[in-house]
Amino acid sequence: MERFSKAKEVVQFAGLSPQIEQSGKSRNRAWLSKRGNPYLRKLLFLCALTASRYNSQCRALYERLLGRGKPRKVALAASASKLLRQANASLKRGVPYDLHYLGEKRNVGLQRT
Repeated sequence: MERFSKAKEVVQFAGLSPQIEQSGKSRNRAWLSKRGNPYLRKLLFLCALTASRYNSQCRALYERLLGRGKPRKVALAASASKLLRQANASLKRGVPYDLHYLGEKRNVGLQRT
Protein backbone atom coordinates (compact mmCIF):
# COMPACT_ATOMS: atom_id res chain seq x y z
CA MET A 1 0.00 0.00 0.00
CA GLU A 2 3.01 2.30 0.29
CA ARG A 3 3.26 2.67 -3.48
CA PHE A 4 -0.18 4.31 -3.69
CA SER A 5 -0.63 7.95 -2.72
CA LYS A 6 -4.44 7.92 -2.56
CA ALA A 7 -7.07 5.45 -1.40
CA LYS A 8 -8.74 5.77 -4.80
CA GLU A 9 -5.66 4.24 -6.41
CA VAL A 10 -5.81 1.26 -4.05
CA VAL A 11 -9.48 0.70 -4.90
CA GLN A 12 -8.66 0.83 -8.61
CA PHE A 13 -5.81 -1.66 -8.14
CA ALA A 14 -8.24 -4.07 -6.50
CA GLY A 15 -10.72 -3.65 -9.38
CA LEU A 16 -13.49 -2.24 -7.19
CA SER A 17 -13.93 1.11 -8.92
CA PRO A 18 -17.10 1.64 -10.97
CA GLN A 19 -16.85 1.77 -14.76
CA ILE A 20 -19.50 3.96 -16.43
CA GLU A 21 -20.63 3.56 -20.02
CA GLN A 22 -22.22 6.56 -21.69
CA SER A 23 -23.20 6.86 -25.32
CA GLY A 24 -25.52 9.48 -26.75
CA LYS A 25 -29.14 9.09 -25.73
CA SER A 26 -28.86 5.53 -24.43
CA ARG A 27 -29.11 4.65 -20.78
CA ASN A 28 -26.01 4.99 -18.67
CA ARG A 29 -24.75 1.70 -17.29
CA ALA A 30 -22.21 1.07 -14.56
CA TRP A 31 -20.31 -2.01 -13.45
CA LEU A 32 -17.04 -2.88 -11.72
CA SER A 33 -14.02 -2.25 -13.89
CA LYS A 34 -12.36 -5.62 -13.04
CA ARG A 35 -9.04 -4.27 -14.28
CA GLY A 36 -7.31 -4.96 -11.00
CA ASN A 37 -6.10 -8.00 -9.17
CA PRO A 38 -8.82 -10.72 -9.35
CA TYR A 39 -7.51 -12.61 -6.29
CA LEU A 40 -7.58 -9.48 -4.14
CA ARG A 41 -11.07 -8.60 -5.39
CA LYS A 42 -12.43 -12.07 -4.50
CA LEU A 43 -10.80 -11.90 -1.08
CA LEU A 44 -12.28 -8.45 -0.41
CA PHE A 45 -15.76 -9.62 -1.44
CA LEU A 46 -15.55 -12.45 1.10
CA CYS A 47 -14.34 -10.01 3.76
CA ALA A 48 -17.15 -7.61 2.84
CA LEU A 49 -19.72 -10.34 3.52
CA THR A 50 -18.57 -10.46 7.12
CA ALA A 51 -17.97 -6.70 7.37
CA SER A 52 -21.53 -5.97 6.24
CA ARG A 53 -22.69 -7.79 9.36
CA TYR A 54 -20.16 -6.85 12.02
CA ASN A 55 -18.44 -3.60 10.96
CA SER A 56 -20.88 -0.81 11.83
CA GLN A 57 -19.70 1.56 9.10
CA CYS A 58 -19.82 -1.08 6.36
CA ARG A 59 -23.18 -2.32 7.64
CA ALA A 60 -24.64 1.20 7.53
CA LEU A 61 -23.41 1.67 3.95
CA TYR A 62 -24.69 -1.76 2.90
CA GLU A 63 -28.16 -1.21 4.41
CA ARG A 64 -28.40 2.34 3.02
CA LEU A 65 -27.70 1.12 -0.51
CA LEU A 66 -30.16 -1.75 -0.17
CA GLY A 67 -32.75 0.76 1.07
CA ARG A 68 -32.24 2.80 -2.11
CA GLY A 69 -33.07 -0.28 -4.18
CA LYS A 70 -29.53 -1.20 -5.24
CA PRO A 71 -28.78 -4.87 -5.95
CA ARG A 72 -27.01 -6.84 -3.22
CA LYS A 73 -23.83 -7.25 -5.28
CA VAL A 74 -23.56 -3.49 -5.79
CA ALA A 75 -23.96 -2.90 -2.05
CA LEU A 76 -21.41 -5.63 -1.35
CA ALA A 77 -18.91 -4.06 -3.78
CA ALA A 78 -19.33 -0.72 -2.04
CA SER A 79 -18.74 -2.42 1.33
CA ALA A 80 -15.59 -4.07 -0.03
CA SER A 81 -14.34 -0.70 -1.25
CA LYS A 82 -15.09 0.89 2.13
CA LEU A 83 -13.26 -1.93 3.90
CA LEU A 84 -10.21 -1.46 1.68
CA ARG A 85 -10.22 2.29 2.30
CA GLN A 86 -10.39 1.69 6.07
CA ALA A 87 -7.43 -0.70 5.88
CA ASN A 88 -5.47 1.76 3.75
CA ALA A 89 -6.10 4.60 6.21
CA SER A 90 -4.98 2.48 9.17
CA LEU A 91 -1.79 1.40 7.41
CA LYS A 92 -0.95 4.91 6.17
CA ARG A 93 -1.36 6.41 9.64
CA GLY A 94 0.39 3.51 11.35
CA VAL A 95 -2.37 3.10 13.92
CA PRO A 96 -4.76 0.22 14.58
CA TYR A 97 -8.31 0.48 13.26
CA ASP A 98 -10.55 2.51 15.56
CA LEU A 99 -14.25 1.82 15.17
CA HIS A 100 -15.22 5.13 16.79
CA TYR A 101 -12.82 7.38 14.84
CA LEU A 102 -14.68 10.46 13.59
CA GLY A 103 -11.98 12.06 11.49
CA GLU A 104 -9.67 14.95 12.24
CA LYS A 105 -12.05 17.65 11.02
CA ARG A 106 -14.98 16.29 13.02
CA ASN A 107 -12.99 15.91 16.25
CA VAL A 108 -12.09 19.60 16.48
CA GLY A 109 -15.17 20.57 18.51
CA LEU A 110 -15.10 17.41 20.64
CA GLN A 111 -11.64 17.83 22.19
CA ARG A 112 -11.40 18.91 25.80
CA THR A 113 -8.99 21.59 26.85
